[in-house]
Amino acid sequence: MSRYTVVRLRPGNGSGSHKQEHLLIAEHVLGRPLRRGEEVHHVNGDGQDNRRENLVICPTKEYHKLLHTRTDALEKSGNANHRKCYLCGEYSDPTTMVNVKKATYTGNYLHKRCWAKYNQNRYYANKHRKLNHDQL
Repeated sequence: MSRYTVVRLRPGNGSGSHKQEHLLIAEHVLGRPLRRGEEVHHVNGDGQDNRRENLVICPTKEYHKLLHTRTDALEKSGNANHRKCYLCGEYSDPTTMVNVKKATYTGNYLHKRCWAKYNQNRYYANKHRKLNHDQL
């Protein structure tokens, strides 16, 4: 079963195009087709709930991802501004973390202790690999 309700645009002899219902509703409310890159977000997370008040038009995919990131953080930590460490999975204040990918809204956040352990493991793995190579 599809996560979203799909509507047939040209009913008839079985042929015709289909479109997700939430996209049609958003376009109707806007009075225009969605622009390239715009996405529709379901506020309550239910892709079947296409009430107008449950739909938000996001200008970009990155913004849509940010909405999900903040919603998840709020649900898991009680603070929408917290971010999840992608190594240990715990949520913390991003100002106390290392952002290893600053090019996006959400980034890739790591606790400083997780970042140090990651780099230490990487260092020893590379050192071990070099030792094995030198023995050949």
